[in-house]
Amino acid sequence: MEEINIKEVLEFYISKLRILIFITLLVVLAGATYSLVFQKPEYEAMTTLVLTGTTDSSGTSGSDQTVITQNDITLNSKLVATYREVIKSKTVLKEVINNLDLDYTVKELNNMIKVASVAETEMISISVQGMNAPETAKIANELADVFSLKIVDIYNIDNISIIDMAEVPTIPINVNIVKQIVIYFLVGFVLASALVFVMFYFDTTLKDKNQIEKIGLNILCSVPLSQDDGGKRR
Repeated sequence: MEEINIKEVLEFYISKLRILIFITLLVVLAGATYSLVFQKPEYEAMTTLVLTGTTDSSGTSGSDQTVITQNDITLNSKLVATYREVIKSKTVLKEVINNLDLDYTVKELNNMIKVASVAETEMISISVQGMNAPETAKIANELADVFSLKIVDIYNIDNISIIDMAEVPTIPINVNIVKQIVIYFLVGFVLASALVFVMFYFDTTLKDKNQIEKIGLNILCSVPLSQDDGGKRR
């Protein structure tokens, strides 16, 4: 395998500096154009729920309504996973669609929703992602309301409290122009560097007398560089 001289590689890269800069800037320009013109911004709204002391639908508690018992904590821990599935159930989603008169199918709405439980707590977060910022907040809040009522119907208990209502998001979650330009720059530089290396690897021209001697040829004469009247080396 032919040995690669690092010095020759660096000199070749420097000689192709214009190509490196051009390709890198071209990728950055193309990426920035996509981010600013073609990429559709997506927003995320979030509401947070917490499981509280269990109260039956008649308004009476198993012990004291102002105190959360150990039984409540144990029950809530077991119910968190179940509640996460109830939030994304067809029954809840259909009611949300009807209440807000949304132009989504149950499957489409389900794909917009993420439900997560906060580790080692009885808190549940509902986040909705979409291209319409005000709509995502409305859906998140309506989900929390419909879900809270459904729990009363299903379990005959009222143990859901809304901690944070969803607010209309103002910053898209999928567009970060500074971060994206940095990524485009790195991608462009890597592509340009790979191209220059390929050009170097397949370049079979002889560039100095040492390369001529390596292949066993004799040097008959050499012409030194000189400077013209403008100071340029020729």
